[in-house]
Formats: sequence, structure tokens, C-alpha cells
Amino acid sequence: STAPFSYIGIGTGTTPASASDVALQNEIARESFTYSLTSTTVTLTTIFEQGIGTGTITEAGIFNLNAQGIMFSRSVFAPITKSPSDAMQIEWDDRLTFDRTNPALNALAAGLGMTDAQLDDLFIAASQL
Repeated sequence: STAPFSYIGIGTGTTPASASDVALQNEIARESFTYSLTSTTVTLTTIFEQGIGTGTITEAGIFNLNAQGIMFSRSVFAPITKSPSDAMQIEWDDRLTFDRTNPALNALAAGLGMTDAQLDDLFIAASQL
């Protein structure tokens, strides 16, 4: 079975995010996150403490393992300089919607042993809620 998504990684990559991304362009650190949930949004929160993930941070991603693993999402943003004496908190808000054609979602489903037909059925059932 596939491990749950529970890590946020940061990096220095600047290539625009794409639905086909499977990793950060240049990951430099990864930490576990906590989450809070409302009816429409999930918020993931993590802290990169002093000395962890220093440099010019320009990308972040959500992962299921503390090294390698499956990346669920990637974001590229304006540079944030994190010196060794800085701590940085990341809060990642995401609406609770899923795109059936998302490569990360399809990889996750395959990792769970789901066929395309089973994933289609799941989306059909969810649309009727």
C-alpha cells in the first residue's frame, strides 16, 4: 500500500510547475506536516527550523515519504531567502477538489492497485454526494 501524504519538501528550482511533475526540480529539505480541515479546504503546516533548508527557496511540494516517494503537488513562487539562522513556516492551503487527469492522482491510484475503471467509478460516486 502507499504511505499517506505527510511531508512538504522545499527546493531551489524555478521551472514552472506542471501537472506532469513527479519531483521538485532541486529539493534541499523535507519535513512532516500537520493539517487542519474545513468543509472546503485543507491546510498543511510545517516548519523548517534553523539550519534546515537554507538558501533561496523557490519551490515546494507535497510528498508521501520523507525521501523520494510520490509527489502529490508542486508549487513555484517568488524567491524567499532563508539564512541558516532563520526558521520558515509553510502553510499550504488546497481546495478539496481533484482532477481525474492529474498524473499524481493517477500514480497514487495505481500505487493503491486501482484500475482506471475503479478510479472512474470513484469519481462518479463522489459526484453524487
